[in-house]
Amino acid sequence: MPDFMKAVGATPTQIWGHGNRSLTELTGQPRADLMGEDATFEAGVGARKEHIDRLAGMETFDDPIEGILVADGLEQNIVVDEFVGDSMRHLEGYVDFSNLGAEDTVVIKYYVSLSTPVSYRKYFEGEYSGAQPLPVLFIATKPGRYGIKATLQQTAGSPKSFAFQFFRRRIP
Repeated sequence: MPDFMKAVGATPTQIWGHGNRSLTELTGQPRADLMGEDATFEAGVGARKEHIDRLAGMETFDDPIEGILVADGLEQNIVVDEFVGDSMRHLEGYVDFSNLGAEDTVVIKYYVSLSTPVSYRKYFEGEYSGAQPLPVLFIATKPGRYGIKATLQQTAGSPKSFAFQFFRRRIP
């Protein structure tokens, strides 16, 4: 039995069974956090409040969009992001060109929709031929509000597989 219980001559059962028990000698704010502020979100002030308020405006990334695209000679979607609401988005990620040989040519295109219903307009086109000295292409799209997509078309050589991994960044 702890010393303070011996001093008052009570058992735990007697203490917990007493109807008017209360804590004594509690000083300071019981809900103060390490920053010395009230820990309730709605009552936060100062640095705590500033950090909480910043959460609503922070960019966030969704789960990766990844896979393997097997070229078929047609223009194929690598990644498409169509959305509604007021947030803008970016797509950024990688396409692996390590399978390209001397006879291969690939065209990458980026599109954005400026309205709903979605109606894509091309804003970038790039051609990559032969084995690449840096085999991973990094793609970062411009921001979009209604839809963004990136496509791949193998225009020469035997069909190749292209691994890709993209991240969708949301901006409130």
